[in-house]
Amino acid sequence: MDARERYYFGDFKLYGAGLDHDPQGERGVLQEFDGVDQDYALVIAASPSQRLELVVITLGEPNPASKTTKGWKAIREAVRAALEGRADTADPVVWIEDDTLADLVDSYSAPTVTATAHPYANGDVVLIRRAGAWSLATVSNATANTYDVTAVGQTTLHAIAAADEVYLVEGYWLGMVYGGVTPTDAEGSWYGELSWRFRGSGRYRYSRTAAAVGS
Repeated sequence: MDARERYYFGDFKLYGAGLDHDPQGERGVLQEFDGVDQDYALVIAASPSQRLELVVITLGEPNPASKTTKGWKAIREAVRAALEGRADTADPVVWIEDDTLADLVDSYSAPTVTATAHPYANGDVVLIRRAGAWSLATVSNATANTYDVTAVGQTTLHAIAAADEVYLVEGYWLGMVYGGVTPTDAEGSWYGELSWRFRGSGRYRYSRTAAAVGS
């Protein structure tokens, strides 16, 4: 576990420190046709209808107001209620690998963010958020204290304002829908793991770290 790791669903931080995520891709129904008096079926590959099941695991910290079993159960219900309230949205799931690479907006005048001694470079993708609002943006024209932001494709910028939080993004999956959260802690504990499930097409995704898989 890395205490600096975080996951967000749109503007909402998935409770606890990030442990891992598991993107499980699958194709849709494979079209097969059985002809009359045919030795072989006709199998159609042209409609894969790919989709993605994304499982995110976090380690939920104790309830700061009640470091007891009942406090932990209260946290579990609170996070479930918060996500159920977002069940009709298709927001991005965002992976923040290191939340020390974070900053606050000092001011914003489109397309320029002013943030003294910010840690971002040209080409970085950042999550800009506050309660109830979020943006995924690409950084350009970075100087020591300013940078320009452009909305990531398929998204738009919210009304960015002073004191909005900014995080360096390691990965994202756009258009994900909440599917449920399951606590995996042992009976009687006062903190534990939470397994969050999301579902989407998986078409629009990003990884900051490049990977070559050959040909």
